[in-house]
Amino acid sequence: MYNPKLPLLRIFPLLLLLFCTLACAQVTGFIRNQSLPVYNNGLPLRFAWAGGLHNPQFSAIDLNNDGLQDLFVFDKINKHVLTFINNGTPNEPDYTFAPEYAAWFPPLHDWALLTDFNTDGLPDIFTYGVAGISAYQTTRLPDNSLQFALVQEQLRFNSFSGPLNILANSSDIPAFADVNNDGDVDVLTFDFVGKYVEYYENQSQELTGTPSDTLWFEQLSACWGKFSESGATNAVLLNDDCDGWVAAPATPIFSRQMHSGSTLLALDLNNDSTKELIVGDVSYPNLIMLTNGGTPDEALMTGFDQNFPAYDVPVNLPVFPAAFYTDVNNDAKPDLLVAVNERNNGSSLNSVWYYQNTGTAQTPLFTLQTNNFMLQDMVDTGVRSYPVWIDCNNDGLTDILIGSYGVYNFASAGYQARLTLLQNTGTTYHPQFELVTADFDSLSQYNFKGLYPAFGDLDNDGDPDMLAGDELGFLHYFENTAPPGNPITLTPAQLNFMEVAGADAVTPCLYDVDADGALDLICGERAGKLNYYRNTTPETGALSFTLVSNFWGAVDVRELGTPYGYSAPFIAPPDSTGQPLLLVNSDNGRIHLYTNLDQPVFTQSDPFLSGIKEGGRGGISLADVNTNNGLDLLVGNARGGLALFSQPGDTIEVGLTPPPAKTALRLYPLPTENHCFTLQLPGNPNQPWQLAIVNLQGQPVNLITQNHPNNPQTIQVQLPPQTPPGLYLLALTTPKQVYTAKVMVK
Repeated sequence: MYNPKLPLLRIFPLLLLLFCTLACAQVTGFIRNQSLPVYNNGLPLRFAWAGGLHNPQFSAIDLNNDGLQDLFVFDKINKHVLTFINNGTPNEPDYTFAPEYAAWFPPLHDWALLTDFNTDGLPDIFTYGVAGISAYQTTRLPDNSLQFALVQEQLRFNSFSGPLNILANSSDIPAFADVNNDGDVDVLTFDFVGKYVEYYENQSQELTGTPSDTLWFEQLSACWGKFSESGATNAVLLNDDCDGWVAAPATPIFSRQMHSGSTLLALDLNNDSTKELIVGDVSYPNLIMLTNGGTPDEALMTGFDQNFPAYDVPVNLPVFPAAFYTDVNNDAKPDLLVAVNERNNGSSLNSVWYYQNTGTAQTPLFTLQTNNFMLQDMVDTGVRSYPVWIDCNNDGLTDILIGSYGVYNFASAGYQARLTLLQNTGTTYHPQFELVTADFDSLSQYNFKGLYPAFGDLDNDGDPDMLAGDELGFLHYFENTAPPGNPITLTPAQLNFMEVAGADAVTPCLYDVDADGALDLICGERAGKLNYYRNTTPETGALSFTLVSNFWGAVDVRELGTPYGYSAPFIAPPDSTGQPLLLVNSDNGRIHLYTNLDQPVFTQSDPFLSGIKEGGRGGISLADVNTNNGLDLLVGNARGGLALFSQPGDTIEVGLTPPPAKTALRLYPLPTENHCFTLQLPGNPNQPWQLAIVNLQGQPVNLITQNHPNNPQTIQVQLPPQTPPGLYLLALTTPKQVYTAKVMVK
């Protein structure tokens, strides 16, 4: 029966409420979820939901006070801290991603290394300040947590004209080591032109008699080791005459212009009490190791290995390597980790090299174990990930398709954008994912500069098509040309389909804003605002959108004083008021929640959704992937990986049937058979009613109903045979109540 007084557009918001019960209908209360398994070639990814790595910097610290050194990772690309608990035994590394410890650390940027500068057994923090070095002291609190207190905003040294800050560049990584073996931590850093290494000796011993948090320095050399590096290449000159080199407090350096960039690691490789130096340079793939033939008080570099370690597999990243010295495998011998230090041209895959120390702690020898340390256990799609929940193979299970800015291609010296498919190989209530392809439908062949996808039925054939944004402000239109019921096949209908005027890094979202049955277009952009285009496609014409607003809802997710926002929108199911909700990811990683989308200026109801902050410059997507009446939020980020946050929902134990629906409707069989199912009518079967079914994009599905010949309390519902498999939303409206249910089409 059909009641024209109850139009579909009025009950559509109620259909979307099926994603979540009223108790959790608000898009809030998300907690991190690492429980869904992800596999690659049948092997589980242990850090699948850690979010990837791009410019990691490694240090050791005992986070949980169990006597084992855990792993602190600071990723430069989005100023993000990752923490891993060490559960291993000697020679058996075993780490667990434990992001709860990351909240202890202060805001950091550019570089951050942990070194115990006051010998209390707790590694402290040296990090980039403003053209200098900041220091945080670590304290263990009674509850076993760690506290970090800023003790020096700028490390300083004495000069003839008074105190000056020790210069450091955001692109460089200085070395922190006890150079003169007096028990406190000294500093080695390249000078402002990148030619000589300057030596700043810690005066804690001299001033207090013990290492302490005094952190006062003297510049004892402006040409430590008497070597220089070419300003044009990474060539090294030994026995340099070091014009301007002094062995006493240096004259002040008045030029404050900075070079970029070099990374330094100081360590004793031959047990002679002097520090060798491992150097990485911004435009080169290799590490150079300089041998120190001098003394602890007067370094003299007497030889070098141009491709360190030449005795094993030399480092070849191939751009701006940085070396870190920490015990990875719990054998009390520090190992060598090498990663890319360049934000913009760094490798995304095979870019973290782990060399095990197969020598001794006193005379280390480094043997390459893997060039994909930790990355081999992560979902990592390159730079900047934009995930979408979507059933790619039409099996009724929700998969994950991830767009990205791309993976760096060293042959072409550029990024190669593509889509990565994580296929759901689990069940309706217990999803699990397998990495099927890192180049879905071979879209890398088009050499897009970024590929940021959104899906919806744009040609009215009942299956999802794709609009994908790119970094240059263009949208590309791909039609799904697969036969009904088959896996998605993306065929380019129109590349450079349209340009979002004045915008870069365009991230589309498809949603029927004006409730006219056609999907409209909302685009995020680098400037942090939203553009709204209304779908104005004629009935028999080509797909077209017309700009309504380039500042939709007055949304602007930029932080105060920053030029970029990198807005990435997603329109979520309605809240308990029946209104849709707008989520927007941002450059700083905070997700903004907006309501009142029917007003000229939206209401920002939450600028920091559930405290989620994954690093920004990524997309977001919502679905109830395990059908537990709780939403699951995928979050991409600049590192190219994924994080998953979920609402608690209903508990579904393995081996048990799902909980009964919270409505009075009974449908069977589910999944449907031959696109047909039976619906038991609630209450009086003679009362007027209206039945509607929509897909997850909000588009109605045509259906035929007829009364059961032998049971007036039931009706038979027939869907069109071309209806794609998947999850649909059903609403039965009576004069007194609206009943809702989910329909799984097989």
